[in-house]
Amino acid sequence: DDPDELDRLIADLQGMAIPMGGPVELVVLDTLSRMIGSGDEDKARDVNVVVRSAERIQRMTGAHVMIVHHSGKDRDRGMRGSNALLGAVDAAIEVTKDADTGLCEAKVTAIKDGEAIGPFAYTLRQTAVGTDDEGEEIVTCVIDPAGASQGVRTPKLSEPERRCLAVLKELSGNLRDTAGQSPF
Repeated sequence: DDPDELDRLIADLQGMAIPMGGPVELVVLDTLSRMIGSGDEDKARDVNVVVRSAERIQRMTGAHVMIVHHSGKDRDRGMRGSNALLGAVDAAIEVTKDADTGLCEAKVTAIKDGEAIGPFAYTLRQTAVGTDDEGEEIVTCVIDPAGASQGVRTPKLSEPERRCLAVLKELSGNLRDTAGQSPF
């Protein structure tokens, strides 16, 4: 609600560049309902205040700004509240979790410049990343891919392109990158 608080947040983000060894590259506003202050997520004018603030953070810091928002009770109807947020996003990613299996899925449901990507299935695994001042473990989640498509599409190749690819595969033999993946 207070423009001075937004200025302070931006200054804090810019000030993180030195201790982090580089600028902040991602700012997560979690969740829209918490970031909207005294506004109402059902009102486009109030959502647009958050959108303009996110754009200002992006412009002043160079960071990507991700806003976490929730679907309504009927997930098939998409995110709850005003559709002004969906109209302003560069990409909307829907994340779901199966309560029985723990399997999560992320898929791009809207994108301004490109095609939808996904789904990407994964599980979350907790791992310790250090200890705090009291000696307690600091724990975070790590994404473990679960074999789903990650948006990579195999292009349709012409016959000369297929022959060329076959020759490249033959010449590369067992060539692998550092992650053990074939370049082809």
